[in-house]
Amino acid sequence: MAPRTRGAVAGAAVSRKPVLAGTPPASKQALVRNCPSAASAAGLADGCRAREDGLVASSKAGPGGRGQGSFRGISGHDHHTREFVRHLARRSVRVQLTDIPGWHPVKLPAAARDPWFETLDGPVDAAVLLQLCMPHQVMDDARRLVVNYTMFEASRVPASRIACAGGVDLVVVPTESSRRVWLAGGFPGGRLRVCPPGR
Repeated sequence: MAPRTRGAVAGAAVSRKPVLAGTPPASKQALVRNCPSAASAAGLADGCRAREDGLVASSKAGPGGRGQGSFRGISGHDHHTREFVRHLARRSVRVQLTDIPGWHPVKLPAAARDPWFETLDGPVDAAVLLQLCMPHQVMDDARRLVVNYTMFEASRVPASRIACAGGVDLVVVPTESSRRVWLAGGFPGGRLRVCPPGR
């Protein structure tokens, strides 16, 4: 099944799918359980990789992951996406990277961009779709574990954002305080992980 998106994403087919809260399909629940409870980027690479459970299995060349996040801009988020992808590559995880072009209007000048990221547009056999973005920008994929790395700086995540994340298999946040505000908003604790920056 082709991925669907809740927001405009370059290179992805767009459809407006209703977002419904609930538990992941049974075919994905084993992957959710196997992801570490306190994650690092390495933990996500090691714990959320393909398994022989009817999903997309990793190939002999090593585990693979699909990633969506703004990486061409000057913002701190763009920098975070680039560093996350670099770390996965150091863990021998093959990455297919998709940009979110509308994230920040100011892009890095061509001379300051690492051309390596532009080579990551080829298809990768993956069980995980890791997306560094806001919940309403998440792409749905029925065959892959959909992981949203996001955050929220307030005392409670609003119901609208919780609803957008209803179809996400895992929400990964950078701090324990972010995890608590997601819990306060009603998101299931079993689908939350903490991955501090720089880990």
